[in-house]
Amino acid sequence: IGAALDDAVRLGFSSVLLVGHLGKLTKLAAGITDTHSRTADGRREVFVTHAALQGAPVALLQKLYEAPTTDAAVALLQEAGMLEPVLSAIAKAVGETLAHRAPDLETGAILFSQAAGVSVMTDHAPQLLARQTRGRG
Repeated sequence: IGAALDDAVRLGFSSVLLVGHLGKLTKLAAGITDTHSRTADGRREVFVTHAALQGAPVALLQKLYEAPTTDAAVALLQEAGMLEPVLSAIAKAVGETLAHRAPDLETGAILFSQAAGVSVMTDHAPQLLARQTRGRG
């Protein structure tokens, strides 16, 4: 993703809207812009960190750390009533990473999980999405 953002700047793009699976784009919240699984993961650390910052109990943090998939982490957060604040915090961190990596671009991201039935957007994503879909029925 980092290289794609660099290319977007080099090619003169003014904005980029990323749309991707929560498990992939969550890595951006940790500042990881090379999201290939052989390079780095960080998903569980991101979920645990943001859940802790939102006041999650230690027992939930331990379960999140042990969750085998992003969808499993989402299910744990839903069960604990913490999904919205944690995903919002993750989206904010993703937006910060994008802005830091490509300050000359207007950037946004939509993170989704079809299996878990959730999606969350960074701050600028709704405006970028509206521009992309304007005039389409």
